[in-house]
Amino acid sequence: MKKLLSFLFVLMFSFVLTTDSIAQSFYTGAIGITQSNGGRTRIFSNNLTTRLIDRASLLVGVSQTSVFDYNEDQNGIVNAATVTSPTLSDFEVTSTINNSYSNMPPNLEVAINYYGWTDGAYILGKMTIKNNETSAINAVVGLEVIPQIDGVYGGETVKYDVASQTTLMNKIGWAGIKFFSASQTALKSIEWVSDYGNDSLYYSWLTQGSFDAPLTVGVDGAVAILGQNGINVPAGQSTIFYFGISLGADQATCISNMDLCQQKYFVILPVELTSFIGTVKGNSVNLDWTTASELNNRGFEIERKIDNNWVTVGFV
Repeated sequence: MKKLLSFLFVLMFSFVLTTDSIAQSFYTGAIGITQSNGGRTRIFSNNLTTRLIDRASLLVGVSQTSVFDYNEDQNGIVNAATVTSPTLSDFEVTSTINNSYSNMPPNLEVAINYYGWTDGAYILGKMTIKNNETSAINAVVGLEVIPQIDGVYGGETVKYDVASQTTLMNKIGWAGIKFFSASQTALKSIEWVSDYGNDSLYYSWLTQGSFDAPLTVGVDGAVAILGQNGINVPAGQSTIFYFGISLGADQATCISNMDLCQQKYFVILPVELTSFIGTVKGNSVNLDWTTASELNNRGFEIERKIDNNWVTVGFV
């Protein structure tokens, strides 16, 4: 769970560590992933040997005393599994976690899905976050990320690229993370120290509403906290959080692979379209469409093809 553990700590938490060491994985030919029972995601640049990300895990903040995080709360309730015949992608791993490790609020249940495509250097993440509290919560959803660029801690740079809306981590190789279902609104970058996080700090980082300047760290490596604006989730209801992870030999390639990941997200976006009709009226084109269902859909971009390029001309 943390990079360095004392012998006593290992004895006290041997059950949790054993659970977390059980993982399912896939390798697309360009990126690898292992998903543990306890909610830890690791990303590899090759066939599950060289890490780019040691841990990416979900954060859900409700208040300064109520944050759902990996170290203090998360525990597996449905073991990680590899989907044998994925319907949305070429590869898929799943798991389900809740707060039963601590039994402290917020009381959440999270179904995790990671999707990959053959030879794609990107992975699409989906987390379905169910509010098991007795009342609604304002869920500030984000990620906690510990890079391990090129398999070694330390010396990496963490920064937010405004143009691509991607958090980038690099040393020699590059790894990127981008929110798809909502805009990222916060990035806190710190140098790793033992016991760096608690509910109060996590919540302040998730909600800081700004992006830290690029940070290049020393030998202990970095920790990045990525946040977005709060989402009202009624009791017993769920919100879905989509994000992408991409790799590249340089920044441009990493961002290009993230664009490919976002295209996959648009394909499997949970909107059920039942009709789409275009009619010409004079010099205009009227578009009419109907959806049977929409989940966490902000709206629709209207595009027009001009000189073989698709250009956004409106938003509904």
